[in-house]
Amino acid sequence: MSNNDDKLPPKHHEKKALQAPFVDLGGGVLAEEVYRNGTAVFAVWHPDTQTVTYEDQVCVGGKVFYPRQDEAIEKETVILATGAALNCPTTEELIDKIKTTIHKYVDVSPEFEEFAAWYVLLSWVHDMLNTLEYLRALGDYGTGKTRLEDVVGGLCYRPIFVSGATGAAPIFRLIEQWKGTLIIDESDFTDSTEHALIIKILNMGFEKGKNVIRCDSENYDRLHHHGVFGPKIIASRRTFDDQALESRCLTETMTPTLRTDIPVVLGKSWEKERAEMQELLMAWRFRHRAEIEQPESIELGQGLEPRLRQASIAFAALFLKSEGTMTRFKEFLRNYQRDLIEQRSTCVDGIVVKAIHDLVVEDKEQWDNEGPLITSSDISMLSGGESDRTIGKSLRSLKLASRQRRANNKNAKYLVANKEGLCRIFRRYILDCFDCIDCLECYAAWGPVAEAGVAANVPISTIHDETNETNETEKVNGTDPQPQAAASRNPSATSPSGKKPTGNLQIDTAWSEYQGTAKKPRPRVPEGELKHMSPAARRAWKQLAG
Repeated sequence: MSNNDDKLPPKHHEKKALQAPFVDLGGGVLAEEVYRNGTAVFAVWHPDTQTVTYEDQVCVGGKVFYPRQDEAIEKETVILATGAALNCPTTEELIDKIKTTIHKYVDVSPEFEEFAAWYVLLSWVHDMLNTLEYLRALGDYGTGKTRLEDVVGGLCYRPIFVSGATGAAPIFRLIEQWKGTLIIDESDFTDSTEHALIIKILNMGFEKGKNVIRCDSENYDRLHHHGVFGPKIIASRRTFDDQALESRCLTETMTPTLRTDIPVVLGKSWEKERAEMQELLMAWRFRHRAEIEQPESIELGQGLEPRLRQASIAFAALFLKSEGTMTRFKEFLRNYQRDLIEQRSTCVDGIVVKAIHDLVVEDKEQWDNEGPLITSSDISMLSGGESDRTIGKSLRSLKLASRQRRANNKNAKYLVANKEGLCRIFRRYILDCFDCIDCLECYAAWGPVAEAGVAANVPISTIHDETNETNETEKVNGTDPQPQAAASRNPSATSPSGKKPTGNLQIDTAWSEYQGTAKKPRPRVPEGELKHMSPAARRAWKQLAG
C-alpha cells in the first residue's frame, strides 16, 4: 500500500477511483475541494439558499466522491483555497482587488496588470470555455519572472507549481488529476526530449479536447490519452521557436524593477492575502460559473489581429452582461494592439516594412502588374543599410518575394506584392496604418501603375514643384532656397555629371559628393543621409545614381 493510501480512511480504499477535486452535483449545486485545518474537504455550494457547507464526501448518480488526498497539497505543489467567502463582490470590484494585489507585489506594465487580473478571474471558470491563451513572463534572470508566477499564479484557480518536476511525465498526471492552472518555468527543462514534451503540452493545452497521446512504457499496445487543457502561466528567457505556440502567449517582457515599495520576499502577509483572495474568488466561481458561455464570435472593434481576437473571445465571456466592463475591455484591447505594433516595428521585419511603406506611400513608387518597382537596394537605403541577405530573409518571413523583371529601362529584382497584401502587412507593423479605416482611399494615394517593361522615369523637371515643401522648410530653418530656384530657372545649368540639376540643394550636394567616388560601388547610405531626405529628393537620387 502506498504512502498516500495510508492517509486515507478505510472506506476510501474501495472508492479511490472516485476521488475528484470538483464535482457538479446538478441543479447548480457544486462541490469544490478545499484545504481547511490540514484536511481536504468539499465546499458545497447550495444556490437555492446561497450558502456553503463543508462535507467529507458527496454523492451523485449513485456514486460517492471523495476529495483527493495527495502529498501535493501538503507540499504546496498544488495550492487549494481554504474555503469560500460568505459575501461575494461584484465582478468589477473583484477585478480591482486583483489588480491592487498584483500591483502590490509585482512590477509590470499597467496594460499587462489589467490583462493578468482578467486572466486570474478567467482561470476560475476555465472549465466552461473551449479555448484559452497563456500568460507569459519573458526576460533574463533577476527581472521578476518568478515573482509574477508566484503572485499571479497563486491567485489563479487551483495553481499547480511544477518548477521542481524532473520531467514531463509528472506534469501530465498533475494536470489530469487536479485540472488547475499550470505554473511552469520553461528554462527548468534543458533536456531536449523533455523540452519537446513540454512544448507538446503547451501546444495542445490551449483547446479543450486536444489530448497528448503516449504509449505505455511497459506495453506499447496500450495508449494513454492525457487531457492537458487549462490555464497556464509560463516563465521563459527567450521566445519560442514554434510560431504557433508563440502566438498563443500573452507576453510581458520583464525588466529589473526600480520600485522600492515592493516586498523583497513573499512572507506570511502574502500567504494570508492570497488565502483571502482565493476565498473571494471561490465565492465568485460558485455564483457566476453557470453564466459563463464562450461565444463563437463577438464584435471587439476594428483592426484586432486574429490571434488577439481569438484570445479575447474567452475574456469577453466574463463581460457579456456588463456593458460598462465590456467597453473598458475593448478600449484596453485597442491600446494593447497598438503596443504590440509599436514593439513589432522595432524589429528587423518592422524596419523593412517601414522602408517599403515609405517607398510606396511617400515616394509613390511606380507599380507594374506584379507589384511595386522596389528593389532590395531601395529598401536598404531607407532601412539604415541592412544587407541584401538580411532584407531577403525578412521578406521571406513576411511572405513577400522579389522577381527579376524589366522596368524603367533596366532589369532588376523587383518586389512581388499586391496592394491588399501590403496593406495587411502595414497594419501589422505601422501604427498609423492600424487606424486606417478606408484602404481604397489609401490605394488611390499610392504610386501610379505602369505596364511591366515600359514604365518611364519621372522627368527630372517635375521634381521642382514637388520640392516646394522642402524649400519652405529650409526657408523657415534659415537656409536660403535661392540656389535651388536659380538652378531650376537656368536650363543650361548642369550637375557635375552633366545631367540637369534637380533644383534641390540637398540632393545636388549629395550627388556632387557621390561623383568623386563614381568608380566605386554605390554606397548603401550615401553622404547626406538619404533616409532623412524628402521623397522627391530620394527619387531624384535614384534617377541620377541609377
